[in-house]
Amino acid sequence: MMIFILKTIHINRFGRRFLMIVSSIGGHLSLIPLAIYYYIDEKNIGNDLNIHYGWIPIVSMVFFIISFSLGLGPIPWLIMGEILPLNVKKLSTIIVSSFNWFCAFIIITFYNQLVETVSSQLTYLMFSLICLSCAIFNIIYLPETKGKSFQEIEQLFIQNQVERSHNEQQHTIND
Repeated sequence: MMIFILKTIHINRFGRRFLMIVSSIGGHLSLIPLAIYYYIDEKNIGNDLNIHYGWIPIVSMVFFIISFSLGLGPIPWLIMGEILPLNVKKLSTIIVSSFNWFCAFIIITFYNQLVETVSSQLTYLMFSLICLSCAIFNIIYLPETKGKSFQEIEQLFIQNQVERSHNEQQHTIND
């Protein structure tokens, strides 16, 4: 219960967009040492790697879990409720939730095969790049919804559509 209250305070204090960006970058940065560790381990560069540096995978995963719980875990569900128009909210929520759990199922089901096929370091590097892609997406496309009413959030999307169509018209005229 206490963690829920702290998360709510942090989400409202720092904003959804900021926490999503920080969480994505944190996930990216926490998985890179893991990829490097498994690269060194697989190449047998460090003979005593597990003895002296066996803590690296644990610390990396702890930081990943912390980063994930700051934003990527809870905030997409909150944002989905804030940005989806009422007329499509039910169906969109079903589709997005199903896709989320399908992706989780795929990762859990095929993780071992992925590691065996491409190696641990490339698997974690791929996950790291997915987190980086998420950060870039959030920087470019995710609007801040903190403290905004549903109507204000809807206006952001309408305004963005108008600006995009205006830019497309300008681009067409210039060509």
